[in-house]
Amino acid sequence: MGHGGGAQSQHTYCTAIPWDKAQAGDLVFYPDDSHVGIVGGWDATGNLSIIHCTPSGGVIITGQEHCSHISDL
Repeated sequence: MGHGGGAQSQHTYCTAIPWDKAQAGDLVFYPDDSHVGIVGGWDATGNLSIIHCTPSGGVIITGQEHCSHISDL
């Protein structure tokens, strides 16, 4: 169930976890809670795949390089 209010509001419902404990479906937050993505899983080289929307409304998959922290619900 969504909580609304953007990334900052969503972050208040989450518990921080270490990056190496990430599982598909966990939320990742960008600096200053400016954006939120979802962990898609680990790729073959051991890197996290992060699914998130672009400002133009598209969906992309990136790594964790721009994310500041990770949480689970």
